[in-house]
Amino acid sequence: MTFNFEALEESSPAGGKPIGAGARVEVAEAKPRRRALLVGQPNVGKSVVFGALTGTYVTVSNYPGTTVEITRGRARFGEQLWEVVDTPGTHNLVAMTEDEAVTRDILVSEAQDALVQVGDAKNLARTLLLTLQIAELGVPFCLDLNMLDEARARGVSVDLRALEQELGGILVNASTATEGVGLDAVRDYLASRGEARAGSSSRQPLSFAPRFPEDVEAAIADVEACLDGSLPVAKRGIATMLLGGERGVAGALIERVGPEAARVARERAQALGRAHGVPVFALLSKLRLARAQAIVRAVQKRDLAASGRASDRSRVRSAAWKVAGSFASGWLVYWLGSLFTGHALSAGSLLPLGLGAAAGVATLAAFYVAGDRRDAAMSAAIGRASTHPVWGLPILAVVLLFAYELVGVFGAGTAVDFIEHRVFGAHVNVWAKAGFDWLGVPLLSAFFVGPYGLITMGVTYAVAIVLPVVATFFFVFSMLEDSGYLPRLAVMSNRVLRSMGLNGKAVLPMVLGLGCDTMATLTARIMETKKERMLVTLLLALGIPCSSQLSVIFALMQRTSAAATFVWLGVMAATLFGVGWVAAKTLPGDKSDFLLEMPPIRQPMVKNILAKTLGRIEWYLKEAVPLFLVGTALLFVLDATHLLVWVHRAGEPIVHHALGFPRGGSVSDRVSEALLVGFLRRDFGAAGLLDLARAGALSSADVAVSMVTITLFIPCIANVFMIAKERGWKVAGAMSAFIFPYAIAVGAAVRVGFRLFGGAS
Repeated sequence: MTFNFEALEESSPAGGKPIGAGARVEVAEAKPRRRALLVGQPNVGKSVVFGALTGTYVTVSNYPGTTVEITRGRARFGEQLWEVVDTPGTHNLVAMTEDEAVTRDILVSEAQDALVQVGDAKNLARTLLLTLQIAELGVPFCLDLNMLDEARARGVSVDLRALEQELGGILVNASTATEGVGLDAVRDYLASRGEARAGSSSRQPLSFAPRFPEDVEAAIADVEACLDGSLPVAKRGIATMLLGGERGVAGALIERVGPEAARVARERAQALGRAHGVPVFALLSKLRLARAQAIVRAVQKRDLAASGRASDRSRVRSAAWKVAGSFASGWLVYWLGSLFTGHALSAGSLLPLGLGAAAGVATLAAFYVAGDRRDAAMSAAIGRASTHPVWGLPILAVVLLFAYELVGVFGAGTAVDFIEHRVFGAHVNVWAKAGFDWLGVPLLSAFFVGPYGLITMGVTYAVAIVLPVVATFFFVFSMLEDSGYLPRLAVMSNRVLRSMGLNGKAVLPMVLGLGCDTMATLTARIMETKKERMLVTLLLALGIPCSSQLSVIFALMQRTSAAATFVWLGVMAATLFGVGWVAAKTLPGDKSDFLLEMPPIRQPMVKNILAKTLGRIEWYLKEAVPLFLVGTALLFVLDATHLLVWVHRAGEPIVHHALGFPRGGSVSDRVSEALLVGFLRRDFGAAGLLDLARAGALSSADVAVSMVTITLFIPCIANVFMIAKERGWKVAGAMSAFIFPYAIAVGAAVRVGFRLFGGAS
């Protein structure tokens, strides 16, 4: 009998019993007796499958010795309690990135009771490339072809029974995890593995992996002879990894196989490279691809009519109504939100702001239209247009306008003003001060509710000022991520970023840095080489202002001349390109190739966006907010011990002689304090300079020098701690030692420029 995708439509989720926050105590505390791995390429819905199997994200922790996070959940399949591990996405078991190395190390270093490969149903050849490598490990596994709905929308169908036969009888399943459809077979597979005899071997010879040329097979045999039998996987799989190249043997793998096996593999790989004229990695990949394509030809069919362009008028009219309705609803929602928060808008300001909001909602509508399973052709068309050299630019402009309106206007403006003044200013801080005054302990009151108080400064800035901006930015970032637009943004940015010594992937942490540099520093790990991760971290700390700081800088721009604003923009651009170019030439290491998977444009799912946003907000509250409080406490200690006055005096020569501010008096002290407080949070310092500008104490040139210096100044203490956590204290210290004098030097150069070319007063 032939099985195809359509047969799975009537399948409903059952069998697995997720263990979530509300699980029974006796079950939640039970120790899992079985362990299963989920493995797959990026963007195949592996995490969605994980969520469907386990019901919740139970724990997220770093894999030992790395900065890569591993997600673990619990569920009961059959009579056994399982731990399900969601491994990082990997294209290849010959690792090129830290994420891929972690997945490979888990596979070759730890015994598993079951393995589930999650693949892309509409891209079978790519999925089978990883399947063939897993087969060489000799471990039993099943293959779940996910995103069934997208495959069918593109007219792709697969004979599952024929594919099972081609793959030597392993279980092949198809699913749409986002709808909970088709995962029963995976649950049943895990239940059957749980019933296997305890202690039985997990080795399973799989014969469908390709046989290589005789000289390659001989080299594999030579490497196998150097391996002992203690590995939890077949020697052949380890041997092919070792022959694949040096970049695939770092970490746990080389520790398990020993230096002798690595030496033999290196010698045999060099000989094979000379004989075949290509590296062994490329040779093995070519042979596996040929085998994968042969399997695809035997089991896959494509209905061109089903995947053709949708051109009927009713669908076009439907899309037009969605976009038009989005413009109207976007304008209305923004107007009502402005009235609710008490911000009366004039007719002149209502139109552009409303149009900006409508443009953002129109973007959502476009993604909605593209994500409709009936409109696969439109999804592909939007995907192509978003990377087009011409049409991609207006799409990018709309996306950026939407991000600015939601983050810059609503998050950094409306939401911050409401929480800071109406919540904290009128209630939280007032109640806190009253409570500590009632206690009658002056030192305690000063520590919690004084000028540098833990509540009045630390909590207020972390929650009232930074959190709304970070939350709205995370929402936008999650929406673009879920829609599939972020990789296209990387493609559009690749040419620009190459001039900084980076590639298009760097746009992701750069864009995230406009929300929070501390969070963005964490995401620099997506860069493939250590050199690129260092360079991204440096540029984030030096020249990317966070959104809350950027909003203050925009306010400063309104109090200076157009020339000063262009000076700030020019200095920031020159810094990013100039320092990036020099650092790329100076830092040791190689650049990586720009290889990026392009997922289809999809309709963003609200539950996915909310889950990602809440997860990132949770990270901010757990990781970043404590650092703000530590910095506030440090500032309090400096003030209580009168060291803050000494710092002001020590900084006066720099502020006066280098930056050109008047000596002595309140202006010099306030500028010194702004730079010092900027170390706690850069937007703190910018806000201090804004207060001076509002009071008329700064000239146009003073504002320009202030904007440049505070933007380039040493990264905030939270970012320094994150750099130390990711790259080590030595790197954090070296970057800080470079950034501080660089910011002062550039600020001094701007001052000299104003004096030479006018505008000094």
